[in-house]
Amino acid sequence: MGLPEQIPNVLPCECLVCGYSFLARNPIGGSGYNIRVSNVSTNCPRCGGTAKYPDWHTDEAGTFHFDEFFNQLSKVRDTQKLRLVKENLEAANENFSAEELAEALVELDPSFSRFTEAIKKLPASTILTLVSMLFTFLALIITYRK
Repeated sequence: MGLPEQIPNVLPCECLVCGYSFLARNPIGGSGYNIRVSNVSTNCPRCGGTAKYPDWHTDEAGTFHFDEFFNQLSKVRDTQKLRLVKENLEAANENFSAEELAEALVELDPSFSRFTEAIKKLPASTILTLVSMLFTFLALIITYRK
């Protein structure tokens, strides 16, 4: 078993009061295997209301996953659209910007628009990790839906 990847230092948050999306320091640092974090909140810098961190976990290999994001992806039923996004990710070969990723996901399913601002604010290294996980997850969904 390899070393677990570092948990991102910042995570996208969304205010439950005003809807503002922003990056906040991750209250959990370091790395580890089989960590599950849910229902964590912070204060919104815009209105002072409650802002929710995304639920996340690390798996048995120490790989970081955003739970809600991938749960939403698994709800997309159009396998052809899923294939198209997977092919676009593959063709981009790590030259995928946060904005392009956000646009591709909204095109896949408009419900991803709620993640747009958070995705655009992610650091480039996190985008590469997210694209890699997304590519793998899409391949699994497509395989099991055949």
